[in-house]
Amino acid sequence: MRPILAAAVVFALATARQAAAGEPEKSKKTTTDYINVELRGTLLLSEDGKSWAVKLAPSGFDFTWPVAFYDKDGKSADLEKAARGLRGKAVILTGQLVHIPAQTFNLNPLSIWGTTTFPAYTMITAHTIREAKAGDKKE
Repeated sequence: MRPILAAAVVFALATARQAAAGEPEKSKKTTTDYINVELRGTLLLSEDGKSWAVKLAPSGFDFTWPVAFYDKDGKSADLEKAARGLRGKAVILTGQLVHIPAQTFNLNPLSIWGTTTFPAYTMITAHTIREAKAGDKKE
């Protein structure tokens, strides 16, 4: 109990000293970090008709990223309807890149099986979609 009390006293003194020195308090971050993207690729729909992806080929290497459609209101019906008409075509998507890094967890410290690793996951949350035209820049 005494170490907790000592830590509380040290924290209170440090906070009082900072206020007395006139240093501004660190404000909480009010915005979420994000990466806006605009990409050109071929829109693909899975065989079961539930999952979308965009196939990209920069520098000659093909890869695909999963795509989820969300407009400004968080709804996807209008964007998915537009996407169904553009399936298999070259499209330009704008939205945000979402990346979840690989993580390792020890879910049960008493387990003999060890840790569980979840792979990294990258996807695009698309806010707009349109067909790519011949005059669009391909960089």
